Amino acid sequence: MPTAPTFPGVYVEDEGTWENALRVQVLVATDPARFDLVISLLGGDAGNPTVLRQETYRGLTADSTKTDDPLYLTTAVNAASVWSPWAP
Repeated sequence: MPTAPTFPGVYVEDEGTWENALRVQVLVATDPARFDLVISLLGGDAGNPTVLRQETYRGLTADSTKTDDPLYLTTAVNAASVWSPWAP
């Protein structure tokens, strides 16, 4: 089983209680050197949350020798995300 990559933290630009409703999932990709990332904003009852908004990124890498790869974690998320920038 491949080891899960380690990442810097999620950077929240407008801090407040809403970031408590973020769920970040790292999933195994088809390529063992890559991973998929799902960022969800949850709402509703804590016992029965609903997904209000979700961003999915497939085939990402966190390999710091591949920062020029368009699927490098910070590059891909910061280029496409409207609300979940990833801190370098």
